[in-house]
Amino acid sequence: MDFHEYLLTQSQTELASILQLPFIDGLRSGELSQISRDYYVAQDEYYVARFMDLSLQVEQLLPPNLRSSIVADTDESDAHLGLAPSNRFKQIEIADHNLAYLAHIEDTVSSRDPLQGLLALLPCTESYHLIGKALLNDHSSERYSAWMKYYVADAYQAGVQWIWQTIDQLVPSFKQVDSDVLASYEAIYQKSYAFEYDFWAHAFLKE
Repeated sequence: MDFHEYLLTQSQTELASILQLPFIDGLRSGELSQISRDYYVAQDEYYVARFMDLSLQVEQLLPPNLRSSIVADTDESDAHLGLAPSNRFKQIEIADHNLAYLAHIEDTVSSRDPLQGLLALLPCTESYHLIGKALLNDHSSERYSAWMKYYVADAYQAGVQWIWQTIDQLVPSFKQVDSDVLASYEAIYQKSYAFEYDFWAHAFLKE
């Protein structure tokens, strides 16, 4: 078992909980209010812009042979368009739960340890891919299928594979890592998953 596979076993409960949230169910059924879609896009557009900056910072901390142009090439605007937001999303304020999530990643990246930075970034990167796959295999409406397909497409999946492979190369034998150090790695990863849950939980709004 590689390190990223081990981490995935530690996040199954959180991922399953996210898949049961009202916003995810709305993606599945095709029934999401305009205000909810606008709110989600406003929060995610702000988050993604900062997330990409932090991803590039982490990449520059890696040895040259582990760096990739995949991170810089990611553009989630097509996924946002798949939710048909109105122009009102541009006036929506950025929420505290969003800022808190980014503050956690920023604080971790500031340690200048590329592995810790990748662990903070990983839950967002991988969970969107896994959520997209789950929804594409189980949805009752095609209304938001463009959103789902974005996160299972080759371009996005390449980014997920890159971060998984990079983490595995940085920790080739996780079973030999000191238990306290391994626990600290898991704590960073699990904290990001908790913020992921909050992000989705706050996204569902009624008209």
